[in-house]
Amino acid sequence: GTGECRPCAWFHKAQGCENGLDCRHCHLCSEGEIQKRRKSKVTQLKKEVAKTQDMSMEHAMWVVQKQQEALIVMSIHAQVVNAAMWEAVAAAEGSPMFESPLSAMHLAAGSPFGAFGM
Repeated sequence: GTGECRPCAWFHKAQGCENGLDCRHCHLCSEGEIQKRRKSKVTQLKKEVAKTQDMSMEHAMWVVQKQQEALIVMSIHAQVVNAAMWEAVAAAEGSPMFESPLSAMHLAAGSPFGAFGM
């Protein structure tokens, strides 16, 4: 049972191995060796499948997080563009400078994108 041979499936059965000395499989392995190896292989495969599923779930969560971050950035950009549009409309109409809620944040932060840090 070193794991390097191929146990004979017939050697330990009642009828025995018909190939005798010409058999290309191991007759030295214990009776339960084939079942033991099969069980070990199935256990290992189940572990690999579970690991793959865990990695797939982790990747899916990472993708969702990146999508949410992109939506937040797009929302902020839309708010900035909307505020700039209203300011341009107010300036074109000659009315006093329209003060959007975002304008105060822009001035307070000292950048064209204000508190959003873009």
